[in-house]
Amino acid sequence: MGRRTGVPWVLVIAVAALVLALDQATKAWALRALAGSGPLTVIPGFFDLTLSRNTGGVFGLFSGAPSLGRRAFFVAATAAAMIAWSIGESLLKGKPSMLGAASGAVAGLVAITPAAGNVGVGGGLVIGLIAGFACLWGVSGLKRLLGADDSLDVFGIHGVGGIVG
Repeated sequence: MGRRTGVPWVLVIAVAALVLALDQATKAWALRALAGSGPLTVIPGFFDLTLSRNTGGVFGLFSGAPSLGRRAFFVAATAAAMIAWSIGESLLKGKPSMLGAASGAVAGLVAITPAAGNVGVGGGLVIGLIAGFACLWGVSGLKRLLGADDSLDVFGIHGVGGIVG
């Protein structure tokens, strides 16, 4: 079997880490984030639980390849959707939020799940980018357009993300 070519998953993680490091480099942002430290304590556990479940849990039992390298499309879609949501939120509201980044990550995971095993890292990046922007629209525009009472943004993220996937 030939080796798959594409974007190495390490590069995707490095870009996401660089974006996060540049964002945290601003001292004022760090002080504001520590003032309401609820998201700072919840979000790392969320990513650990979600990524370990999606990359080694359910799918790892049946595929015989439990390594993260074989499931790099999950990481790629999550990072791409998180970045897309943050960019979209910056354009709409003037600055991104940590809750928005977490919502983007969920959107990426929701959108890549239907395509699990059928796409590589490049496909995960594309699906994640589309899902990030589409779910942001679902939460901010579609909910208002439909007049829906969706306080937890379930349809905006899971419904639109599942349709994108």
